[in-house]
Amino acid sequence: MPPRSTNGYTPSTVVMDAPLEIDTGSGIWSPENYSKKFYGPSTLRFGIEQSRNVMTVRLAQDVGMPLIGEYAKRMGIYDSLPPYLSFALGAGETTLLRMVGAYGMFDNGGRKIVPTLIDRIQDRYGRTIYKHDGRECRGCDADKWANQNEPTLIDKRERVLDR
Repeated sequence: MPPRSTNGYTPSTVVMDAPLEIDTGSGIWSPENYSKKFYGPSTLRFGIEQSRNVMTVRLAQDVGMPLIGEYAKRMGIYDSLPPYLSFALGAGETTLLRMVGAYGMFDNGGRKIVPTLIDRIQDRYGRTIYKHDGRECRGCDADKWANQNEPTLIDKRERVLDR
């Protein structure tokens, strides 16, 4: 299956990794890579794998910070992301729990994840008295294996990302 595209970008899109100067209105900002070097045209996949800051800023500049802010809000990373390009490099603050939830959405088919510190509470007899996962499980109430069909999870969580 070919890679999915976002605003015309795919993992194989070539983005320039070269010096960049941005007029912020109160001065010039020149983002740099950690190595202080530039590597020329590179694929987006490689740029992300290698954390090429300048490529990330170029991408954010083209896609637009309002769209990036909308994704950050849908994924629960920020309630409201300021439209500054430096936020594309992680200049903002969030919590570990919010980041875990956002990464979890990739692994759950783009479905909304609500992270929690307590997944389940059982009484002393092993009966579940609280469970964080609100998905319906059809066939999960069997006492023992009797050649029945496998249980089915009914997932009605909101989809926040395309697969």
